[in-house]
Formats: sequence, C-alpha cells, structure tokens
Amino acid sequence: MKNKWNAHVLGLTMTAWLLGACSQTEMDTITQSEGPSIGAIAHQNVRAEITQLMGAALSDPAVAQEVYALMTQLDPDHPAVSLAALWEINTGRLRGEDLSMDSSYQKGQPPTESVFKRAATGLLQEDPERFPRLSAGLNSHAPTQKSSYWETLLTEDPLQLYQLNTAEKSVGTARSADMITLTYVPDYETQANEAWTWSGPGTTPVSAGMVTNEDLFEEAIWVLGPIDPCDLSGGTCDAVEVFPTGTAGGGNSGYLPPPTSAVPLLLPYNVNHEDVLEEDVLSTVIPMIKLNTRSWLGFGATHQKLSFWRASPDGVPSISNGVVVPSGKNYAIGKIRFRANNSSLSLWHPVYLEFDADWNQSENEELLVVFSEHHFSGSASTSAELSAGFDLKEGKIIPTPKATVKVGVTIKAGGTKLRGQQVFSRRQVLATITGPGLTGQEVTHGNVRYNVKKVSELDFFFTHYYTDL
Repeated sequence: MKNKWNAHVLGLTMTAWLLGACSQTEMDTITQSEGPSIGAIAHQNVRAEITQLMGAALSDPAVAQEVYALMTQLDPDHPAVSLAALWEINTGRLRGEDLSMDSSYQKGQPPTESVFKRAATGLLQEDPERFPRLSAGLNSHAPTQKSSYWETLLTEDPLQLYQLNTAEKSVGTARSADMITLTYVPDYETQANEAWTWSGPGTTPVSAGMVTNEDLFEEAIWVLGPIDPCDLSGGTCDAVEVFPTGTAGGGNSGYLPPPTSAVPLLLPYNVNHEDVLEEDVLSTVIPMIKLNTRSWLGFGATHQKLSFWRASPDGVPSISNGVVVPSGKNYAIGKIRFRANNSSLSLWHPVYLEFDADWNQSENEELLVVFSEHHFSGSASTSAELSAGFDLKEGKIIPTPKATVKVGVTIKAGGTKLRGQQVFSRRQVLATITGPGLTGQEVTHGNVRYNVKKVSELDFFFTHYYTDL
C-alpha cells in the first residue's frame, strides 16, 4: 500500500473540526460552517468505536471473505453491505438486501450465525472495556434483546461498509490476512479522516494516519459510512440516479423526446434570438452533464449528488426548515446523483433537465446555479445573484439592458454547498447552440456538434425546441 497519508493533513482537518471552517467558493462567495456540535462529536465516537470493532473482526481472513462476498452480492462494481445485514436485523438495510441473505432465515435449514456476527459478538464479550460505548448499550438490554440495541442504533444512523476502490487488488487485499485498513465517514465537513490498520487476527490496530478521498479511490480501504436515503430500503429518494454513457443503465444518448405539448422543432444550428418571437415557445433542455473534479465530493461519499436551480426576474426561491423551496415559479430544475468513482473521469451523464419550459423574450438572462449535497451536519450560508434587465410598460414586460433587477438564490442548510453559478443571456445562448463558442469545446449529441458550456467545473450543453404557435 502506497504511503501517501501524511501528518499535516491531520493538523488541517482537526483545526477545521475544532474551530469551524470558512471557505471561499469559485465565485468569491463566502461559505461559513460552524463545525461539529457536541452531539455530533459524541455521535462520532460511536462510529469510531464501531470501526474498531469491524476492523478487529475483519482481521480474521474467514470473516473478511464472508463480508466481502456480501459486499459484492448486490453489485460487484459497487461493493457495499449494510451493518443491518451483517447483524441479521431488518432495520437499516440497503435496497435489494432481503431476508434471503440471512442464514438464520433460510427455509429448510437450521438457523446458523454468520462468521462475522460470531466474531464481533465474541470481541464485545471478551473485551468490553475496548468498546465502552457499544458494551454499555448492549448491557442496557436483556440477553435475549441484544439485537434490539443494534436495531435502534442503525435506525437512528443507518450504516454500511463499502470500498470505493473496485480494482482487482481490492478483492485480494480484502481477503488477505496481511493487512486490513478501515476508516469511517465523520458527520461533519472534512476532507480527510484517520484510518487504522490490522495485520492479522488479535493484532493491535495501528494508526495509518489521515486518509483522503484520493486514498480511498486508489487503495483497498474499507469505509464505514452512512446510507443515503436513495440507497436505504424503504427510504425516500429525492434524486434521480444517472449513469455515464456507454455503460449499463447509461440511457439514450441520442435524440431527446421534446417536452413541449405542441409539435416542436429541434434547433440544431445557431439562430438570432430576435427570430424566436415573444409568442413562440422555446423549451431549453440540459441533456447531459460532465463533472471534471472530485473536489465536490464529501469525504468517503459513495455518490456525487447535485441539485440544479434557475433564477429569473419572476421570483426567488426561499428556505423552509433548511430546505430550498420555490417561490412564485418553480425554480428547481432537478436533482441528480451518480457514483463517486465516475466524478473525475470526465464522463458524460445523461440528465435531461428542462432548464426553461418557455424562454421567451421577457427573460433576457437566466441564472443557472449548481449545489452539491452531502451527509455532514452543521450550517452553511451561500448566495447567488442574477442581474436581469427588463422594464414594465403598460402591463407588459419589455426587455431592456438599462433596467436591472437582482434575484437571489440563498441556501442555509448544513449539507448543501454552492458550487457554481453562471448567467446566460438569451442572445448568447441561441447564437452558440453549436460550434466551439466561448469555451472552444464541442460535443456530439444526436449527430449534432453542440457548444459545451460551463458552470465552474461542470460541463453541459443546451438543446432547444421551437414551436411556432
């Protein structure tokens, strides 16, 4: 295993943890974070203790083989298993995990306890002082109700064990008695966390120092982290999972069925915006996106989750209980997620988001805002503004470059971070449907060479559907 884990990252991470973070986005918009609360720190101690228990159990090659087999059962390219499945309880499982995974529920066979459960239970019984919080919780239940402790714990904090590195070496390391390395995902914003290494059954764990996302993608490190509601059995998912083109589930990368109800015409060439009249319908769609960085990921994230918003002079989104809600018009374009290991591979993901169902001449400029969403707690406040010109004469909106109205999109939610904002004028967008344009980049979609546009590290392009009413 490459030794890339250094001590200076520990100092930086602990400083951000204890003092709170204040970072600056690409748009010079300040994002302030309060850091973890006392409750979050106490919660982290439980996760850290579970990590120590998991590592001690997995240091036995027989346990590691059993657990890794379960991790690859749902999807070999996305190794993950819920702790609920390992402890053979029904609460807090991943989607797709069912009772058929548990030997104790198999019909026609006597109940048998898994190798992992037997090893982990033995460790808790033999050395309770090594796991004081877990032992105290288990001792608060009757001997016949030990599983109810884990059920309560995993209901409040559904956890999974996974690996972000899916190369062949991760399988070999997972089944090796030579080295098992684990870390966990904190409940506060961080770019790194401590990892521990076990060299065999009964060995004392040794700190491997601080590991980053790059280490998790490059090395066979086991990660203990939260289960996203999209992956939780019975959970409610607020994002559409997308896959890169050319892979299973990649979707249609060609012609997009138009969203307008009338008979539409695709605009596969540049046009003068004045030729699309006020009474015409111009539906503008974002067919695909491509992210060119991993820096938007939270530490140990299994997926990159992005939400897209549009702002115009008609209204402004507001905040309700830390969640962005529309005001006036629906400004939420959509929310998507894709696997973290695709985030820096420059792969196009079909998303088919309708940017504006009727981009008429009353809206000279529109603002596209992109946020990333995470599991960490705390609070953050970011804002984005749009300068859009229009004037109101005799009850009609007249586009003009002289009058300016500012519309803001403000977020105050711990797990949400502003990643980019970009104003697009109707004139410029319709003049650069195809060709290299300002970015000098093009992409072929449905046999058309579209101009690639950018919001920070995110690439995308527009397709337009024109209806002469």
